[in-house]
Amino acid sequence: MVRLLLLLSATAVVWSLDTAAIPADHRWALQFDVRQIMAGRVGRWIDRLAERPDLRPKLALFTTVTGSDPRKDLHLVTFSGRDARPESGVLAITGRLDREKLTTLVESADGHHATTYREHQVHDWKDAAKKPQAEQFGVICGVTMVVVANARDRLLAVLDVVDRASPALEPAKMPVGEHKDVTGKETMLVSGMAAGLDGWQGLTPEAAILRHIASATLALSERDGALVLRLRIEASSPRTAKQLASVVEGFISLSQLDPKTRTDPAWLAVIESASVELQGKSLSLSASLPIDLAEKHWSERIGKPAP
Repeated sequence: MVRLLLLLSATAVVWSLDTAAIPADHRWALQFDVRQIMAGRVGRWIDRLAERPDLRPKLALFTTVTGSDPRKDLHLVTFSGRDARPESGVLAITGRLDREKLTTLVESADGHHATTYREHQVHDWKDAAKKPQAEQFGVICGVTMVVVANARDRLLAVLDVVDRASPALEPAKMPVGEHKDVTGKETMLVSGMAAGLDGWQGLTPEAAILRHIASATLALSERDGALVLRLRIEASSPRTAKQLASVVEGFISLSQLDPKTRTDPAWLAVIESASVELQGKSLSLSASLPIDLAEKHWSERIGKPAP
């Protein structure tokens, strides 16, 4: 299994991203380490949440249909893609999977049919949840991996990596960012990266500012009873980095003045802990949130209808 390891500081643990199912031409990735998440305080909260009367039946149904309890059986959940276009995105899930039940589930989907690619059975079906209906593609790799994509060529690109017919994303293709103050006491929960944003297709006019960002890395960890978020951005120039820092600092200041912030303890904790550091073209952002406040905030909102 290919692992990408980026050193964060001399005394730090490494920021890691498993690239075993990420093609070399992908330019962004977001990875959730479910095992690490479930091993800590966040996982214990998820377990308690799953026992709520309104959520327990939903989890039981999911486990019955798929043959997997996501809290116990999933290892990594990885989203990745070449750019901002929906058809470039891929979802890869690794863990202990029930191939028979998953095959039965996908074969029951609208418009299902299957083809063969090497030894893999490639499924495609219509996603009724999308309007208009969109074609989806998926493959079940043994009992350890499921891959889903919006485009067949992207799915096959992942299979080429899994079969070692094509290279996986290498460290040289990744933005190397130093997230300061990460210590060995931390547990990395979520890792993310983006590179070459100035050449991405599919960016909306509202997201045009991203074209001024050369690369970015993200790390969400659990440390001393808190969730710690770090974002490091490499801008296209020092001037752009300074402008981005001004925007972020302005947002933090406005949030501190907003009366609504004072009524939301979780958001207040994030804003009060937020810091911005500028060095040349590099912009580092960090913030933390005590897990007990996060639990209270999300427990009150999960399961409620959207306003």
